[in-house]
Amino acid sequence: MDLKYEIIGDPASRYWLIQIMDESDERDVSKEIECIHAGLEEIEVCFIMFTGVDWNRDLTPWMAPAVFKGADFGSGAEETRLEMERILHRIAVLNRQHIVDKCLVIGGYSLAGLFTLWCAYNSTLFYGAVAASPSVWYPKWISYAKSNRCHCKRVYLSLGDKEKNTKNEILSQAEDKIHRQLQLLKSDPNVHDSTLVMNPGNHFDKPWERTASGFVWALQEQLILDEAMKRG
Repeated sequence: MDLKYEIIGDPASRYWLIQIMDESDERDVSKEIECIHAGLEEIEVCFIMFTGVDWNRDLTPWMAPAVFKGADFGSGAEETRLEMERILHRIAVLNRQHIVDKCLVIGGYSLAGLFTLWCAYNSTLFYGAVAASPSVWYPKWISYAKSNRCHCKRVYLSLGDKEKNTKNEILSQAEDKIHRQLQLLKSDPNVHDSTLVMNPGNHFDKPWERTASGFVWALQEQLILDEAMKRG
């Protein structure tokens, strides 16, 4: 793994949005950030984009057979999480800040959405999680989520309403599995709020817009609390 990152915005912002991206996500990052700014209006955020991962090896928590032709899934999610958190701490230190003073929201699409949920269950660093079209069909994932507690206060799930129509038997379980994931979050005492948004279209329709909507939703409650604190 050769994890790289790019900071878009001012790290002095209290609100950090973190996302692992592949090449297609990178091409649309400007659209995503534009959607985020439109949703948050004048609130300044710092967007930290991570790249350089092997999608099938570095974002999945345990080994599993490939769904399509190509490489099997690996077990690199925990290593990726730890390296990403090390970098986030370093960014804060280099800017003479404390990571604990930040409101961090992690997000991702597809397998990066599954990785986002992995981080939500394995890290106390993140306030919120945005899992857009996450690969919750991943073998044994729902059993894992059922046996563990999420550490994020707010969790946003989304899925395309046509994703279940795929001919792939495993991927066609996505809608059923994401509803089960939502119920687990709803019953988790650590999670203050969770939601599932069904978007029109299949897995590949406007991923930047879906993820941006999740980031905006995830920050809403904290923005209200912070504004109230400023007013005393």
